[in-house]
Amino acid sequence: MGRPANDGSCNLPNKKSTPHILCHKHYYYFWERRRFLGEHWKGGIFYANKEDPAIFVDQRSGNGSTINLGRPTGWFLLLLPFIFFGFTLFLFARFV
Repeated sequence: MGRPANDGSCNLPNKKSTPHILCHKHYYYFWERRRFLGEHWKGGIFYANKEDPAIFVDQRSGNGSTINLGRPTGWFLLLLPFIFFGFTLFLFARFV
C-alpha cells in the first residue's frame, strides 16, 4: 500500500506492480473499505490499526466516530481528559 500521488496521476493496484501508488480518491476509498472489516475492531467498539493514517474513524454502525487506538496520537487523545482532570485536581489541592 503506497502513499497517494499528488501529481494527479492514478495507478490502480494490479497484480504486476508491487509498490502501489494510488490517487487521493482511491487511497481514501481503500481505507474506508478496510475500516469496516472486523479484523481491526476489538470487541466491536474499539478500532486499532497501526497502518491506518486516520486518527478519527467512523463507527461501524450508527452515527459518530471513534479514535484509532493503533496510533500513539489516538491513545493521547483518549487519555487527555484524564490528564486534564488530574492536573485540575492537583492545582485545586495545592492552592485551596
